[in-house]
Amino acid sequence: MRKLLLSFCIFIPVSFNVFNTNGNAELAGQSTVKKNIISEKQAEDIALKRIKGDVLNVEMEKEDGKTYYEVKMITSNKVLFEVEIDAHTGKIVEVENEGKHSRKKEKK
Repeated sequence: MRKLLLSFCIFIPVSFNVFNTNGNAELAGQSTVKKNIISEKQAEDIALKRIKGDVLNVEMEKEDGKTYYEVKMITSNKVLFEVEIDAHTGKIVEVENEGKHSRKKEKK
């Protein structure tokens, strides 16, 4: 009876793939750690190599199953850019010129 119970204890987790390759008990493919994602700082550095200016904002976005960083920047002559960087590869996906920035005050 013990052998039967022991074999069920071993068979059930293995058959449902509960243990990952590290031996940690978690559902396979649902790791809590983001794997192969570049850091926000790395995304910022990549954008700065492409556009000379100041970084205003860096945000991680997920769309259509892809993860990327949007890095918003402004150049010395006040032109706004948005650089989209693949969060897995670090490759620049798109550079969008959003035009000249002017700080107009609203009239009350």
